[in-house]
Amino acid sequence: PTDAPAKLAAPVSRPHNAWCTFVEWMPPANGTEDTSLCYELNCRSADSDHVMHLTDIGQEPRAQFNGLEAGRTYYFQVRARNQHGEGPWSHWSSAYLVPEPIHILRSRVPRSLQAGAARPSRQPQTHSDHPHMAVLEWAEPCGHGAQIIGYRVQYGLDPDDPDTITTQTLLHRRTQMNIMDLLPNQTYYYRVCALNEVGESEWTDWSEGLATKAVVPEAPAPPELVKARPRELLIGWRTPFSCGFQVSRYDVRVSKEDPSMGSAVFLLGSEANAEDCRIHVKDLEPHTAYYFQVRAESSVGLSQWSEVSPPIRTTCAVPSACEDLRVIENVFKSISLDWISPESNGLPISAFVVRWAECAMMEPELGRVEVPGDDNTQKGAKILCKVTGVKPGARVFFDCAAKSDAGLGPFCKSTHEVVAAFGPPPRPDPPHVGTRTSASFLVVIEDTPDELRAAASRYELRYDFKPNFPEPIHCGDMRQAESASDPRSRRFEFPLTGLTACGPYFFSVRAHNSVGCSAWSDPSLAQLLRCESPPQMSAPLLVEAQSSSSLLIEYTPPASLGTTMGGGLVEYELRYSRSRRALETSEGNESLLRVSSRGTAASTTEAGKEVILQRWRAPAHTAAPPPVLITKLVCGRRYYFQIRALSEYGAGIWSNMSEPFETLSAPPSKPPPVRLAPGADNPYSLALRMTLPEANGKPVKSCRLRYLGPNWKNRPRVTEWKDWG
Repeated sequence: PTDAPAKLAAPVSRPHNAWCTFVEWMPPANGTEDTSLCYELNCRSADSDHVMHLTDIGQEPRAQFNGLEAGRTYYFQVRARNQHGEGPWSHWSSAYLVPEPIHILRSRVPRSLQAGAARPSRQPQTHSDHPHMAVLEWAEPCGHGAQIIGYRVQYGLDPDDPDTITTQTLLHRRTQMNIMDLLPNQTYYYRVCALNEVGESEWTDWSEGLATKAVVPEAPAPPELVKARPRELLIGWRTPFSCGFQVSRYDVRVSKEDPSMGSAVFLLGSEANAEDCRIHVKDLEPHTAYYFQVRAESSVGLSQWSEVSPPIRTTCAVPSACEDLRVIENVFKSISLDWISPESNGLPISAFVVRWAECAMMEPELGRVEVPGDDNTQKGAKILCKVTGVKPGARVFFDCAAKSDAGLGPFCKSTHEVVAAFGPPPRPDPPHVGTRTSASFLVVIEDTPDELRAAASRYELRYDFKPNFPEPIHCGDMRQAESASDPRSRRFEFPLTGLTACGPYFFSVRAHNSVGCSAWSDPSLAQLLRCESPPQMSAPLLVEAQSSSSLLIEYTPPASLGTTMGGGLVEYELRYSRSRRALETSEGNESLLRVSSRGTAASTTEAGKEVILQRWRAPAHTAAPPPVLITKLVCGRRYYFQIRALSEYGAGIWSNMSEPFETLSAPPSKPPPVRLAPGADNPYSLALRMTLPEANGKPVKSCRLRYLGPNWKNRPRVTEWKDWG
């Protein structure tokens, strides 16, 4: 090489035991075959700025430190040097904490090494390359004329404590012995005495300390649950035996529902979990079993993995937020939405909750509906919901959430602002006529705004001469007037002119808005051009009672006959009844009468109280009309009469009530057969019961009974009459 060595990587501490530490590093990338290459090392403690500089370490990338002070932290720095100069110093190594040798499990050491026991203060001078074995050697002594036949060896942790001393006898002359079952990272002392046929020699002095090699930490116990949440687990473990060396980190393996750990995920440890022996695992699935393993790492090395923990289960969680909420239909009184079902997090989704409000923050909430779910509701399924009850025209936002036995999940992101659709206009009320003339109508409809529907933009008018509109005549759109009686309403008018037919006219309208049109309204009341109906007539008069079932009635035409504009009378109507009250209470109820085939009608009241209606065409001339014959009356009964005239423009008012007119009386009707019963006086008597027949207008004054008999053989038939009052 022609240059100085390159900068080295930071060295690494490799402790052999508590008293011996090897510091190792990688050689430089250039000049590894240079014979002039050597290394220099800096060492300092964490609590001091003094740096110990070591030079001429040699060409081997390794240095051994003996007797570092226990409990102190050290850092190391290295650089290479050759004949061309010195390379730059490396970065400082990671901190190395020298362990306390006595800090080991008490159950693994003699009583003298437990708390309060004294230890020799001398540092070990030799080190075993094995954690549980050491090789002892000594020089063969003089036998003083007798052959040495063996040795007795004593070794232990504390020469002053007999309980820690182990004695072994060797019956051979070899001056070497392998002692087993030693504790790692401990200092042992030993002494020897020789045996011959005469006896045993004195014990040698106790040797200098022999330190065993440290071992990696033992495998920790399986992790245990500290705290569980739906998506998090806090697990902990006990600190394993690590030969007094501080555990720098714990690595964890976690597997989801796989105790074989075949699909385990590796979690690299840190100094934080090394201090409290815990790890917080996040982003887990709720209501799921997880298995854990842990291993420890000290400056000596890595331990074995612990045994697999028992299943550690996260708690149940509410479902996740729904996805892709959207409005798929917005019609009058109904808004349809759909969304994607979320992750149920272990428990089946029992329902979905949809709510709406006037702002995206959902405050205040205007309403909510619940959509049932079931055990088959899987993640990714499309859920549909039809929301009713939203006020048309309202500007609202929607969001939704899933619900399970664990509770209600979070609400998803709200939709964009939705304007609830207006509906078509409702069926309007029938129009009315504001002004009429002899040839025109002004048809009017009042439009009151409906907050549930868009305002009507126009009204369409039609008319017909029959209320069921068999042949309607469409007039077109009505115009909006400038003013209305109600400030909140609008007035639409249509002037219908050039009419020649007398009527009646029936009108109907329908409304239009931006959504559509309404149904046609019901027909208006029958409307006639401006022509007066006939005036009230005089009460009918009796000409004569022609028979027991007929009366001849005369009447006087109205005074305006022939003078009314537009024409004369069309018909006359006469109504009569045996009950004066029946006529008085039937005013305005002619629709209850049933019209007969002969132009008469009768109400369905009880006998004697029915109202009979009779109609006939008015005579063409204007002179006194002929009387009208009323038939099918009950003989000997009184009747009350009223009459009115009908023109093309309406019906007149009923006349005043006539005086009662009585039909002619007639002989009593044929009585029913006599009823017989045995007499109570003697065997030769009979009891007779007779029902009086209809008197036909006059009271029955007397009765006559006729009997025939007896009807015996050889006896003439006898007929007798018997009268009684």
